[in-house]
Amino acid sequence: MKKVILSALLLGLVMVSCNKDDDEGSENNCQTCEAYTEQGVNFPEIEVCKGDNGNAFVAGVDTDVSFDQYITTLEVLTTCN
Repeated sequence: MKKVILSALLLGLVMVSCNKDDDEGSENNCQTCEAYTEQGVNFPEIEVCKGDNGNAFVAGVDTDVSFDQYITTLEVLTTCN
């Protein structure tokens, strides 16, 4: 059940992250998380960058989640490097 909730949350974040918002400090500390499938739902590869405020940025959008926590959560389902 936790994986379903986590997958739905991540899918929502990916969909919301379609807007490109330039964040000057988020480009230098990025990780790419591989695409994966969870319970028949395909999640695309995403690049997650650490902003100046320490939060994870996806497609230039602040997720309001700390970078380390966001990567740790994603690594339950896929590989980030």
